Amino acid sequence: MISEVLFDNSFADRLLSVDEFHCGVMIGGRFGSQECLFLPIDIPKDDTSDDPPCRSVSPRMIEDLSEKWIASHCRNLARMIPGGVHISGICLTVPYGEFNGHTNHIQKILSHISRDDTPMNRFICSKSTEKLVLVADPKTKKFQCKASAADGSNSQFRIVEVKIRPFIDRWVSFKTHILLSLETHLPSDRKKEKILYQLQAAVEPYLQSLVTETQLLINGELHQADEKLLKDIDFSVPLDADIQTKKNKKSSKSKRYDLPLNVDHSLVTSAGSKKYAIAKGSVSPAFTPLDIVIFGPQFPQWQRASSSSSLESGASSDTNMNNGNDTNDSSGSFVPINRLLINGRIPGIAFLPANSSVGDLLEALRNDLVRSILARLQLLTEELHITSAELEVPRMLLPQRVLVRLPACPTLPLSDYKFLSETAEDVVNRLVYFCLPLGTTPTIPTGEGITSDTTGLRNSVSEIEVLSSHDRIDASCLDTTLEKSPELSADDEFSESELIDEVVESVPVSSPFTLYNPIILVISIIVLIIAILLAYYFVTQSYQSKDFIPPPLPKEM
Repeated sequence: MISEVLFDNSFADRLLSVDEFHCGVMIGGRFGSQECLFLPIDIPKDDTSDDPPCRSVSPRMIEDLSEKWIASHCRNLARMIPGGVHISGICLTVPYGEFNGHTNHIQKILSHISRDDTPMNRFICSKSTEKLVLVADPKTKKFQCKASAADGSNSQFRIVEVKIRPFIDRWVSFKTHILLSLETHLPSDRKKEKILYQLQAAVEPYLQSLVTETQLLINGELHQADEKLLKDIDFSVPLDADIQTKKNKKSSKSKRYDLPLNVDHSLVTSAGSKKYAIAKGSVSPAFTPLDIVIFGPQFPQWQRASSSSSLESGASSDTNMNNGNDTNDSSGSFVPINRLLINGRIPGIAFLPANSSVGDLLEALRNDLVRSILARLQLLTEELHITSAELEVPRMLLPQRVLVRLPACPTLPLSDYKFLSETAEDVVNRLVYFCLPLGTTPTIPTGEGITSDTTGLRNSVSEIEVLSSHDRIDASCLDTTLEKSPELSADDEFSESELIDEVVESVPVSSPFTLYNPIILVISIIVLIIAILLAYYFVTQSYQSKDFIPPPLPKEM
């Protein structure tokens, strides 16, 4: 249960800067019993309404909000967030009186957000049991937050305490990757539903193993699930005892100048008998310098590469015709099929509190990898549907995952998926459409055809030109090196059995009679050499005794 809601001053300023009715989606994460809100995202105008006059028109009151459109936007936005982050709920800039008169409609909106029929629910059970609605009254400039059961089981709102304070420096980013190897076939009937069903059925055992049978190696060591991640990290800064003594003697004004400016003393972790404070700017927006490896039965081999290193270009799929041979599809009928091979390295990203445990990180990475794989397969379905039954190329790249750092919240690692045929401008257009922060106020330039209310996808290019520098979304926000890395040799790879051997070696063994005892190994080699020499000697003697013919005796004269 959520006890309180935290957001910083920039989050509050965005909502209070809106003078008229507006609805947004809140991206947040859980810090114990606290819900931390990172960014309010504007909801684009509904262009799918059955009523043409209502299309591309911003809602002016709560009853104008479409729960289906908001839920659809949340599903698209959920593809862009990392593990450990979720859709916390919605925010409204509306007087309290109007909100209290439409609580039933708000409940319906929150239940649609939670009602996600994507295949991800088969593998991941969300821990977020409540959704929030944050109301910012434009008249009184005050906030009120209420929570409701995510499944709609309780129709009553519960008031949650709101606190405005900085917290983003307590969150850090993690990164790893896995190898995806998938083989399936495509039915000749290239309908989206059949293609997606076939791909999801093929990847289901892989994902099931990912969420139930995988473990984490951190810096080459296997840890317990409840161990803290950052207790002995090099980028931690020790608290100086002398500084602490000065803190107790000096005034609050002098404290600000004596304490290191790059240290967040509100975040202190224990490591043995020492206390450490996380240094500001040393973690975000970069990833933590941890070597994170996920291993399990479905992962035969992987690269010996640091989790903080950049990764190979995205996964690919091989499409080979089956020479007209017929086989059974899922419906039991005989149809010509295409063979599909999907191979590649899939990066996993997590954004968690710095005091998270190993189990928290594993769960967040699992969630992100499942979401990323399913999103790529869905996008691949679109591509295969477009190509119809004609596959002219034997190999096609899956969409590449692009890291996104929005200027409004650069610490939060968002992402998008880019096909090889797309440009950076295409990705930027999607970001402006799906991830435009609420409260963004564009300035009107000296040009024709550009207005201050251009928030749609069609006018997104023009909008990029007029956004303020704090909110500008352009190609500089993209990092395409997430899935690119130098070529690694075969010597840098090792199998799962080798990894398990290394884990076993790290555990002390009391018995001296082990395979890895050097004395026994040397003795075994010597005995083997002696046996080979003796065998060679006896074989040679036997051969000479069989072929020996005594010379004839000399004749007598």
